[in-house]
Amino acid sequence: MVLPGRALNVASEVNRCLSLGYRLVKLLPNPDDDQETWRRTETWFDTPLAEAVWLLRHALREDLGVIDEFPDLPERVEQLRATRRRLARETEAGPPRAS
Repeated sequence: MVLPGRALNVASEVNRCLSLGYRLVKLLPNPDDDQETWRRTETWFDTPLAEAVWLLRHALREDLGVIDEFPDLPERVEQLRATRRRLARETEAGPPRAS
C-alpha cells in the first residue's frame, strides 16, 4: 500500500502505539499483584490508542478526499508520540517499588 507522507506518518505512529499495547498486555501481572499496571494498560487502550486509531482513520479519509484536511493532525500525532514515549519509558522502568 502506498501512502502519502501525511498519512504514512500517522500510520507509522499508530503501528508503534499498537506495539506498545501488545507489550503492555504481555507484561500484565496477576490483577491482585499490581492494580496500577492494569489501570495504566486499560487507560492506554481506552484513550491514547483509541485516539491513534481515530487519527489514522481520519488521515486515510483525508487522503481519499472524503473529508476536508484536518489542520491540527500533525500536532495531535506529535502529542500521541510524546504520550507513547512517556509510557514506554515508565514501562521499561518497571513497576514502582514500595518504600
